[in-house]
Parts: sequence; structure tokens; C-alpha cells
Amino acid sequence: MYERTTHAIVLAGGKGQRLGGCLKATLTIGDSTLGDRVISVLNPLVSGDIIIVAPESVPAPTGTQRVMESPPGGGPMAGLAAGIRRVEATGDDDLVFVVAVDTPGIIRTAKPLVEAARAAVDRGFDGVTAQGSADFIQHLHACYRLKSLAEVIDASPNTHHRSVKKVLAPLNLRALTVADADCRDVDTPEDLHYWRVSL
Repeated sequence: MYERTTHAIVLAGGKGQRLGGCLKATLTIGDSTLGDRVISVLNPLVSGDIIIVAPESVPAPTGTQRVMESPPGGGPMAGLAAGIRRVEATGDDDLVFVVAVDTPGIIRTAKPLVEAARAAVDRGFDGVTAQGSADFIQHLHACYRLKSLAEVIDASPNTHHRSVKKVLAPLNLRALTVADADCRDVDTPEDLHYWRVSL
């Protein structure tokens, strides 16, 4: 469907402290876990690798590759770096969709983000991020030019406990405006209830 190879990295190692310390990827909405829901949305859009950044305690859906930052517990930026290093590029203009597993709204945003990223890369941008009305750039709900993302990560001397926003600041990104609800993460019991009655 898409001319460029599109890969995906799913960050699924979060422990959900405000949700009682559970692994977010194993939480259920309807008859599916968050992990399975995210992968099912990405599968039709991804022609390359799907990397899940998660510990062994999180099931890795069929067709995905598991990786974990070393040492574990380095935060989302370290997880993203570990995922990028596992992706096998097929060309300079490959894309990579990056998403945190607790983002059920990608059911509505994934395809528009990939399509917007294809057009943006053609115009010299490094990718497209989702943005709600709060004017907050969602770097973990985005589609990037793989080579650009890998280069900026490689230029960072250390990604453990680093801010995603700061490490990715050199990238030339466009924002795709989406509904606030579509950017709503599952961080609290209230968030989980919202998504369970919304999907």
C-alpha cells in the first residue's frame, strides 16, 4: 500500500505506577490487551519491522521482535534508542512509526500520521508528530524518517533517563493536529475507564 518501507517501534515497558504498578501492555480494553490493540492497528500500515520494547513479562505478539534497553529502566528515550538500533533499514527514506503502548487513540491517528509523514519527508521534513489543542508535541505518537531519527539518537552520548523532547529537538518536524482525546494516554484509572467505554 505504501511505497516506502514503514517500520514501527512500540514502547511497552511502562509499569503504570498510577495504575497500581501493572504492565500497561497487558491491560485490557474490550477483549484485547493494549499491546494487541496497538499491533493490530499498525499491522496494515507496516511493511518492515515491528519492534516491541518490553521486558520478557510482556507478551510479544506474533510478527514482532522484542528488544529492551540495557540496563533496563532507562526510560522511553533509552527504549526508543534500543528499538531504532534493531530496525533493519531498506532505504534512506524508510519511515518508522513510534508509539507508546498506552495510546489507544492510534486507531484513529496512525494512518493519517503515516500518510502525512510520507508527504512531509518528500518536502524535506524529518517526520510528523500528533498534536492536540494543548499545543504539546507528542513525540511518542509520531512517524519519522528512520534515517533522521537514527542520526539524532546516535549523536546523543547517552539516552538513559534523557528527555525525549530534548534528544529529538534537532529534528525538523511537522505537527498533525488531532483530537485531544486521541492523544489521551492510559496513565490513571480514569483514563482506563474512559477508553473502556469509548472503544
